[in-house]
Amino acid sequence: MNFERKCSMENFQRYIKVADVTGVRINEPPYDRDVFLLASPLIARRSSGFAVGISVIEPGKVHEVHQHEAEETVFILSGRGEMEVNGNERIPLEPETVVVLRSNEPHGIRNLGNEPLRCLWIYAPSGSEAKFVVKGNDS
Repeated sequence: MNFERKCSMENFQRYIKVADVTGVRINEPPYDRDVFLLASPLIARRSSGFAVGISVIEPGKVHEVHQHEAEETVFILSGRGEMEVNGNERIPLEPETVVVLRSNEPHGIRNLGNEPLRCLWIYAPSGSEAKFVVKGNDS
């Protein structure tokens, strides 16, 4: 067994509880939210080729329009808001809404409700989540 494979197997964590994950507060524009990185090839909770996390956007806050190389699927867990896609499309967000975004497709989210907007997201392929690991969420 090669060293890289052995290390990956030793560090593998099959399951977690979200409450046990330390979030990363990202409050410099355009990123005003809490991020909880749940699985990624870059952290102990390894995945293969994709990343999963939860973002929490407080009432009245905005996750400004941005884009990344990974395709992204967003599943709304709670709260209400709106996603802007490609500068001209507005998608209403409420629990159990799923939005699929292509690679490099500009998008942003605004919380329009009076409770936190909680979004589960999946990046495929992984890599775009590296900015969260750099900010300290590498457990």
